[in-house]
Amino acid sequence: MVQPPSSWKRIYPDLPGHGLTTIAESIENHDQVLDVLLEFMDSIYPNETYAVAGESRGDYLASNVCHQSGLRSGLEYWMCGYD
Repeated sequence: MVQPPSSWKRIYPDLPGHGLTTIAESIENHDQVLDVLLEFMDSIYPNETYAVAGESRGDYLASNVCHQSGLRSGLEYWMCGYD
């Protein structure tokens, strides 16, 4: 496995409705979850380049974070799981 540079920070946000995060009644679809995730990334990394990774539902969100944030996203990494 390739290790990222030691200067990279890892952040594992709880998506709305997962982990310890509750889901607001106003969130009705994946696009709204994506909006919450993009707002979160903008709040902690304003105008910075970052990498994203995801698996399963997370790869859908990672792909869209890369697409919607333009050049600010440095990496899109899709992982597929097989039984």
